[in-house]
Amino acid sequence: MVSIDKYLKNDPFLLKCARDGNVEGCDRIRLRHSDTVIVFPVENSYMMRELLEGFGKNGREYDFTVYDQILDRTWMDARRAEMILMRLKYPLDLSPAKAEEYRNRISQKLQEILKRIAADRNFTVLELLAEEGFFTSGNVEGCIETLRSAGGREMMLWLMNWKNQHFGSDTFDFSL
Repeated sequence: MVSIDKYLKNDPFLLKCARDGNVEGCDRIRLRHSDTVIVFPVENSYMMRELLEGFGKNGREYDFTVYDQILDRTWMDARRAEMILMRLKYPLDLSPAKAEEYRNRISQKLQEILKRIAADRNFTVLELLAEEGFFTSGNVEGCIETLRSAGGREMMLWLMNWKNQHFGSDTFDFSL
């Protein structure tokens, strides 16, 4: 995987603003003055250049209006879903209206996202979906079936286990 350092090393200002060093993965930055973690699509050079413009803009460590504008105009794939889910998890400067809009986008595209993350074996997004409350007692069975049919057996088993922990297991009553 490409590292975000590829983009930061040529700009001392960005390095000063962005590198905390306590975040796992080469596509994430923890802001120095908060616990907020931002995911960057390091494989997309064009989008990265635009997103990096948010550092130091408008007197902030990172101006999320740049990030949100870019998320607004992109289609939904596993990477963008991860970016949106992390934005919901770390809602620094996120308005309630924008948070609701993001939740609606994820909810509407949930089955499509599950198919894509099953193909990519992206457990990170699956766990974020669970953490952010996108699996409910009403949709979890359908989500399990989507993962099964998409060939995400390990992810399906993970979600079944999660379901049992959070909603209990379906027990069959054998009495007559």
